[in-house]
Amino acid sequence: MFFRRISGNSMLPLFKHGGIVICFDKRPKIGDVVVATIDDKEVIKRVDQLTDKKVYLIGDNQASSTDSRTYGYISKQSIVGVVIFYMNLPFLRNK
Repeated sequence: MFFRRISGNSMLPLFKHGGIVICFDKRPKIGDVVVATIDDKEVIKRVDQLTDKKVYLIGDNQASSTDSRTYGYISKQSIVGVVIFYMNLPFLRNK
């Protein structure tokens, strides 16, 4: 289990900037929100398509998301974990 802070607006309206996600290391399925490493940067996106070896990720707010529409499929090994819980508490947000 690990925690990550949401940065940016690519997952609006559900996941807001400054919120916290709790993740587990488990196999993703279509529709899951995941933490993935892309070009040495962690991103939080939704699994849109899944093959044996590759994953296609999209942001819920597609108008302001850089996702697989830009960088294409990623390998399953790039998935760090699956989001299982989200908290958006005002005192946790960056000022």
